[in-house]
Amino acid sequence: MLQSRFAMRFTMLGIAIGIHNSTFPRFPTYLVVLGQHTLTWLAF
Repeated sequence: MLQSRFAMRFTMLGIAIGIHNSTFPRFPTYLVVLGQHTLTWLAF
């Protein structure tokens, strides 16, 4: 249960990064990753 939830969040993370990179290519990806990881840990 927890693993599937984590996998879903991880997939959403990848999709969000992909969308962000195609929308704002000049924005540093690591900032997006950092923010997404923070949100993920807060959600847990």
